[in-house]
Amino acid sequence: MVSDSKKLRIKLIYAPILYSSLRHEIEPLPPLGLGILTAVLRENDYEVELDDLHIKMRNFYTDKKIIKQMAFPRILSNNLKMSLWHYIQNDYKDKKLDLLINRIIGHHDWDRSDVIGISVFDAAQFFYSLVIAKKIKQYGIPVIFGGAYMNTMGYKYFKKINLIDFLLVGGGELSLLQFINFLEGKRRIEDVPGLWYKHNGRTYRNHPELFKIEDSPMPDFNGLPLDLYKVPVDSKKTMILPYQISTGCISKCSFCNEHKTNEFQYKSYEKVIFEIKELSKRYNTHIIQFAENNIFFSYDYLERFCNTLIHEEQNIQWGAMTGIIDSQQRILDRPLLEKMKKAGCCFLIIGVETGSDRLRRRMGKQFTSSQVSEVLKSSYQLGINNSVNFIAGYPYETPEDLQQTVQFIKDNSQYMSLCRYGRFYISYNSPMHINPKPFRLKIIEEKTKFFKPLFEFDEIDRYAWKEKCKHIEKSYKIISRACYKYILMPNFNIRRYTPFWIFNLVMNIRAKNNWLTRCLDCFLSLFIKSYHKSYQHSYLLKYGFLKY
Repeated sequence: MVSDSKKLRIKLIYAPILYSSLRHEIEPLPPLGLGILTAVLRENDYEVELDDLHIKMRNFYTDKKIIKQMAFPRILSNNLKMSLWHYIQNDYKDKKLDLLINRIIGHHDWDRSDVIGISVFDAAQFFYSLVIAKKIKQYGIPVIFGGAYMNTMGYKYFKKINLIDFLLVGGGELSLLQFINFLEGKRRIEDVPGLWYKHNGRTYRNHPELFKIEDSPMPDFNGLPLDLYKVPVDSKKTMILPYQISTGCISKCSFCNEHKTNEFQYKSYEKVIFEIKELSKRYNTHIIQFAENNIFFSYDYLERFCNTLIHEEQNIQWGAMTGIIDSQQRILDRPLLEKMKKAGCCFLIIGVETGSDRLRRRMGKQFTSSQVSEVLKSSYQLGINNSVNFIAGYPYETPEDLQQTVQFIKDNSQYMSLCRYGRFYISYNSPMHINPKPFRLKIIEEKTKFFKPLFEFDEIDRYAWKEKCKHIEKSYKIISRACYKYILMPNFNIRRYTPFWIFNLVMNIRAKNNWLTRCLDCFLSLFIKSYHKSYQHSYLLKYGFLKY
């Protein structure tokens, strides 16, 4: 603890993700959470240095010097993770590994900071955040972890890993400021909400406090390398600005943990309009990506929001994830979609998950396939791009359910700009994980692969785990074939003579993250032209800021 009248100097780091495949694209967005924390601290006259290692990794793969010096295909294989894990646990040393770590972290004057915070969004970031923490430990600077991943999984590793000095759980807007006050000797450690800490070999945790999102300040991204976030739009480069209207989610999907992780609350639309105007001026951008789980939580709210944007002629372009039914069971209809389009809406991401109404009800989603089709058709006709998500191998999925999903993709393919599909897995702290019995499931084992929990389960009335794995793979292949044939091939101009088995082989090899992955990425232009042009271009295509 520091007891000095001088204000502490704080460094906030957004941890990197080091993937070997463009399949895991790095979205060119400044970290919203750190931007908000920075605004809180700067409003209280603290000196804050921001560093986004995540966006810097976007340029990592094009560095020819790194490729030459580090035997790039080998270093980007799964052996890299094992080498880094040995580095985290022990004093494992390797010249090429040291070069890689220095490249990831960069050159910093760590002594200029009195405390360092690391934001971790998912498991892949947590792995590399520990590498950063070990490097910082050499300087004796306290390290505090936070972020979405730490909110749900931090408790599992806080006791086991000595590299984490402190952990903040819950919203950090209030907690981080009070933690800094503790380090300055102005507050007791027991009074810092949401803080996990260690003392005399024991672990203690304080109860978190709810921070009202209405009191949240505008994010402050000053100090970040803003040019790295800019993407080419209309012959000039522009930054895509993230903004959050609400936290949590009104839905209670059986496979998702979001409604358990964050309490649902939202800002007044007057506050949203004011802040969007100010942020657009401050960062000279007209493109907004709303960081919502579901922007359609209230028909009336979204309608008022769009009316105000239209009336004030803001001329912004924006997109968001959306549901089909709001909290009052009102449908996202064509009149509202027309207003959304006039207000600047360019893309919508919709979690359809399946073409089967029966299976969707089991998921906890109350809308029907016909209602989704109507939304897709209307938004497409109005000029809004649609991206649709599907889940392969959901528990008790039947051949009839799968056939209905394929038919849904075929019937609505002309209205979808992109579809994303993934294999089913049980998410930690989701309703299925907390209480699997109502879903007729039995969790038989929990495994962890590089800090990502994996739950093996049996369907009580159907498949055991090994058979279920085969069913998931079969379902995934059928859905991916349908998406390839009806959506990816026409929309991304995949060469017509490329058989599906070749496309599927390429995608499976890329998913392995081994040395072949990097080689295949170099030849990806044989399959998808927009990927070959540049990541920024495909990102804009994907979300509707450019047209196909």
